[in-house]
Amino acid sequence: MAVAMGAAGYATAQNTYVNAEATQDHDLQGTARYVGMGGAFTALGAEVSAMGDNPAAIALLRKSEVSLTAGAVWGADESATDLYSRTHATFDQAAIVGAFRVDGRYIKNFNIGFNYHKKINFNNLNAGEIMTPGSQLNQYADILNHYGDEIFSIHNGYIYRDYYECGLLDYTDAPDGTRTWSRSTKLPATSGQGMYRMTDGAMHAYDFNLSMNVRDRYYVGLTIGVEQMNYRRESSYTERIGTDDAPYDYDIKEYHRIKGSGFNFKLGAIIRPVEDSPLRIGVAVESPTWFLLTSHYDYLLRSKYDGESDTFIPQPGEFYSTRGNYYNRDFSIRSPWRFRLAVGSTVKNKLAWGVDYEYAIYKYEGMGYMPEDERRSIFNVIDDEQMNTNTRHSLSGQHRLKFGLEYKPVSRLALRAGYNYICDIYKSERWDPAVASESRVNNIGTSWITVSPTHLVTLGVGTRIKWFGVDLAYKCRVQNANFFGNLESYPNSINMNTRRHSVICTLSARF
Repeated sequence: MAVAMGAAGYATAQNTYVNAEATQDHDLQGTARYVGMGGAFTALGAEVSAMGDNPAAIALLRKSEVSLTAGAVWGADESATDLYSRTHATFDQAAIVGAFRVDGRYIKNFNIGFNYHKKINFNNLNAGEIMTPGSQLNQYADILNHYGDEIFSIHNGYIYRDYYECGLLDYTDAPDGTRTWSRSTKLPATSGQGMYRMTDGAMHAYDFNLSMNVRDRYYVGLTIGVEQMNYRRESSYTERIGTDDAPYDYDIKEYHRIKGSGFNFKLGAIIRPVEDSPLRIGVAVESPTWFLLTSHYDYLLRSKYDGESDTFIPQPGEFYSTRGNYYNRDFSIRSPWRFRLAVGSTVKNKLAWGVDYEYAIYKYEGMGYMPEDERRSIFNVIDDEQMNTNTRHSLSGQHRLKFGLEYKPVSRLALRAGYNYICDIYKSERWDPAVASESRVNNIGTSWITVSPTHLVTLGVGTRIKWFGVDLAYKCRVQNANFFGNLESYPNSINMNTRRHSVICTLSARF
């Protein structure tokens, strides 16, 4: 874990909505048995992937186990046919658990385990056009008017200066020295915005687990988790200005490379309240993941402004002013606390069922910055109080329900089904431009995304012959998201259908 934190890399300039997008887990990843039963193992246990939900889960394993999981995922984006492959091979999970029988008066067995799984898959593509008279330039002008010359004193203003030099922003000075920024008056009215956005990469989770079985009735465990973010985003924004015959359009192409790592811990227990009953109750708490992050951002801005003549020249397909730059910034994200409560049981070794509930307190998600001259450490982070206050006002808690069933018609065949419901977390879907945060001073984008409630439906089948097991699962995730290009376009948005299908296969061995 110390090595992973020392090698912490990159992540993007953030706000409340981007932080939520990066840390919300709307998926279900793990072994095919875990996925096939909807991940409802917080009380049932005896499943390697469940150590990330409830560290006590692997204390119910009586034998050591290794497993590997791979598969394929595909989406329903019609726009992805030619631009971006809709089908991807995935490596989802790898685990090893050592079970050590003790048979003491109190402690019956002592288990240690490691599990890797792909926690979040960022692959997505969306392209579309919003027909509205709103302009991105007005939002940038508002930022400049709010912060004044302070923006140009930080990294030379970067994108704001380039918008000015491309003739898109202008200012007037009052006799008292007050400067007022605005969209260039030389431009005709905006008729709409065209947008393209592609993301790929994943959040990878590495869990290190320690658990024990007490009297075959009480199971307790601890998991230390390391999470690694690998996120890439390409996007372009075109503002439709003028007519097709006389276009004054401008566009900006952006590229983010996001890497980073963080750590968390989880505590959990499973209890059999009645000694002769298979009924189990599971409880677990997961700490925030403390990320140390940096963003690397490149952009290319183009307009039809001719600096020599100080005029815009409408011409299809040609640009006269081009500016580009890059931007790096160290910062941190603190994901929310998560609490889990579950109940599960078995019936005559034929049927197993589980019901899990999880609550994540997103309004206390936080972010901060590291002074440029300080060593990279979570102890050097200075909280962004203004943005964190906005987060408390904009986000609420997230509820997640998991249901899972496993039925064995014969001893060597298991049939599984599961369902997850994940609510949205947004009290308001409109970004507040008046947040006096350092991220606003260094703002490099005007778009944001909100996500609707998510439904996950899973099916699975598995067999085990002596020490060797094969499991298959199918998963369908139904989810929509709203992509807003800028505040001027609100409440108009591009609907992003992020529905995904996947199939996975797990090979496992017990010894």
